Amino acid sequence: MALPVAQVSIIIPYFNRQNWIVDCVQSALRQSLPPAEVLIVDDGSTEPLSALPSMQPLLQTGSVKVIRTENRGVSAARNEGLRNAASEFVLFLDSDDLLEPRALEVLAHALQADRAAIAFGAWRDIHEDGEEARIVRPRSGYDDAYARVVECGCATGGVLIRREPVVRFNEASSVWEAAEFWLDYLALGVRATFVDDIVSNMRQHRSEQRLTIRYDHFEPLQEGRFLIRQKVKLSAAQVLTPEREEALDQRILGCAHSLAWGGRYADVSILLESINWAAIRSRRWYRLYSFAHSCNLAGVFGARVFALVNKHLLAR
Repeated sequence: MALPVAQVSIIIPYFNRQNWIVDCVQSALRQSLPPAEVLIVDDGSTEPLSALPSMQPLLQTGSVKVIRTENRGVSAARNEGLRNAASEFVLFLDSDDLLEPRALEVLAHALQADRAAIAFGAWRDIHEDGEEARIVRPRSGYDDAYARVVECGCATGGVLIRREPVVRFNEASSVWEAAEFWLDYLALGVRATFVDDIVSNMRQHRSEQRLTIRYDHFEPLQEGRFLIRQKVKLSAAQVLTPEREEALDQRILGCAHSLAWGGRYADVSILLESINWAAIRSRRWYRLYSFAHSCNLAGVFGARVFALVNKHLLAR
């Protein structure tokens, strides 16, 4: 039986990114499965997006709508788009990124065929000039979708969801706000599906407008604290399964390892306190003489010894 044609709303939060917005919107419109609508939420840009000459041909297509708001941040902009979206399916696309031509077709087919609520695709990291940096096809040893996303991550423009169930972006956070949204969505227990096709291109640039740069998303203590908050949230909702805890502990230990390598042992201690050491030996990634093994034996002292010994070995 043929699947019904999916109706997709693409939501693009925008703030002063004139260099890339046209290419971004064009990639949204040039889909093999055309979107029902492209909603651009202009988050109080200095010059209104609708006034840009380069945007006029796109606005005249009838598929593109600009919603202008006061400047409240990317999470509020995405939520505004969700409130105005008319389609059953929604894809969020950052204004400096690009969709592959078959992105909506691939993701919608996977979502409908698997009767899922959320579909994740592979992505390509690209340089500022659009040249390919690397291709990311997440591979995970976990069965649970929440654990898989914790381990491997995802690209914002590479995820298609059903508009229901209702989840909203945390408007109080500008750090890991997209990851928090996807994890909150998955924590509801919805069915997820994953495809190997490259569906989006994530632009890796150093502009201060990029939240990853402005808020230093990958600073290890900040990342570790975010992951700890997710553990607390899951535990409070009584949905912290062993597999989810294992994936979160693995990532938190990775952050602690980075801190130990930088000599930040007081910060290492903060992260190690959150690990479920009682279950550590049962983890599939636990190995003798690993960083986790050293910390299990001697806590922060073990982390310090592990870092110093490995630095010595690398210097030989």
